[in-house]
Formats: sequence, structure tokens, C-alpha cells
Amino acid sequence: MDNIKPPATVSAEDLSKQALAWLDKYQIAPTPINYAVIYACCHPNNQSLRDELQQITQNNQVPDNYLLAQLHEKYLEESAHNNDETLSAVHKIIVGLQLECEKSESSVDQYQSTLHSHANKLKMSDAHQSQTIVNSILSATEKVQHAQNEFKDNIHASHASIESLKQKLKTAQQQAQTDSLTNLANRRGMQTFLAKHSQSNHLSALLFDIDNFKQLNDSYGHSIGDIILQKVAQQISKNLGSEHIAIRYGGEEFLVLMVNQDRAKVFMYAETVREAVEKLKLVHGKTRKRLPKVTISVGLSLNAKHLAINEVIEQADTALYQAKNSGKNRVCLAS
Repeated sequence: MDNIKPPATVSAEDLSKQALAWLDKYQIAPTPINYAVIYACCHPNNQSLRDELQQITQNNQVPDNYLLAQLHEKYLEESAHNNDETLSAVHKIIVGLQLECEKSESSVDQYQSTLHSHANKLKMSDAHQSQTIVNSILSATEKVQHAQNEFKDNIHASHASIESLKQKLKTAQQQAQTDSLTNLANRRGMQTFLAKHSQSNHLSALLFDIDNFKQLNDSYGHSIGDIILQKVAQQISKNLGSEHIAIRYGGEEFLVLMVNQDRAKVFMYAETVREAVEKLKLVHGKTRKRLPKVTISVGLSLNAKHLAINEVIEQADTALYQAKNSGKNRVCLAS
């Protein structure tokens, strides 16, 4: 988009400088909305917004406040979050930016007025008076430069605050979709994953269940039970590609959804996890005695018929039941 290109390193300072330079080029005031739109254009994550603004400038349409307000409504307002505390903090920053813009505009207006006044005086002054007037102009120039530097500093500080809030919100969203004990996704995280892959051609489901977990829990206590859950979860996530998802589905039950994965690789993954869990050597923290061997049973549904996800999981559950009834510590495929 003419002179907007995502910087090589995405820093608040680089993005802010480029946004302000673009606004200055088109003589557009750096109001919060205008600044937010151009700042977003400069960020690598906003290709669609950048493409639309590039198309506008290539068609020789001059961007203005109204156009930027439309782009703001189309691309930025849709991503507003529902976190009240964060929104309140962002609102305060935007109000502060608006005040800074008004203060900066006032400083420029006052400076222009001073220049006009002294220009009129110069027409009717002698050499000594001219020097005095020139000194006054230099002093006024220094003041407005100082005001503009303050304005830029405040813009950068405000942006840093917004970035910090965005990171906090992102962390909060991740925590809301993560099981705190195992660090796997929870049911909410599963729904988010399914929303992103609703158009996927193929989703396979694998249900893992820890064998005899209730006996382990009753014999050694919940703290040991929690450690076993964590160790099993680590093996499940350790062997899983980033394009798939592992979910803590129930107490000692884990669900894995794999996207567009062929039959052999699904089986290989299930067997790799089963074997890794069987090889775990767990020791009681207080007594240092070896705990009984932990094993898991696994039920697979390869979804050859492209069923709805709830049907795929039901098939995996049926296969898990077969694995439990046929001796445990094994992988069974839904028929």
C-alpha cells in the first residue's frame, strides 16, 4: 500500500512511526480512529485491511477521515473483545489519546497564529526590531517542537499500554480454554478448534482412558492421581502435531482430534502414546517406592464416512469400551 510495508521487526516504535508518517503524507489528523486504522495496516497480521487501502490509493481516491472511519468499522470494531476490565482500560487510553491530539492541534494553531502576527510586524520593523521578532519566532518554534515531541512520546506510551493489555487478554483467553492441571485444551478449547475446522474434510477421534485409575487414586491419594494425569497428558501432547488438538475430556479420559490424517499415522500415534505411557517409571514422592505400572486403553474412530463430530466421538467411545473389555492396555478401532 503505497508507502506502507510491514516492518521487518514488529515493534511498537516502528509501527507507530510508519503510521504517523503515512497520516502526515496525506495531511490527515492523527485522531485515535485514524491512527488505529493505519497502525493496523502497518502490522503484518492485517493483510486484508492493507490490501483494501492499497486498492483505494491505487485508484487515485484520496483517503480522508470518513474513509478511515469506514475501514475502522469494517475491520477493527468486529474484533472488539468482551472483557470489561480490558475494554475499560483501552477506553481510558483512547480518551487520553484524544486529549493529546487536541492539545497538539492547539499548540500548532497557536504557533501559526504567532507566525502570522510576527510576519505582519516584520513588514513594518527596522533591523533591531527584526532581530527581536526572529528570536520570538525561534522561541515559538522550539515550544511547538517540544509539544510535538511530547505528543509522539505519549502516542508511543499509549500504544505500549494497549499492547500490554492485548497480551493480557490473549493470555486470559488461552487460560479460559485450557485445563489447569494438564495444560491440554478443555471443552471450550475443543469448541474453538472445531469452529476453525468445521470445513475440514476429515476429523479422526482418539479416546484415551487411564486403566484402573480409580484404584490408583484411592490407594495413593489425589495428589499422586494428579501427577499420573499430568504424565499421561505430557505423552499425549508430546507426540501430537501442532495442527491437531488434545483435550482433557473427562476425569481420566483424554480426547485427541486429528485433522486430515491417514489411517497408518493415526494408528502409529496411538501406539506410540500407549507404549510411552507403559514405559513410565513413577515413584511415590514421600516413600520413594515405585508406583504400579500405568497403562492406557485407546479407542479410535477414523471417520471414513465423514460423520458429524459427535458421531465420530461416539464411535471412538465404543471402540474404547471394546479395548477395556478385551484386556486393557491396547488400541481398538471402531468397526
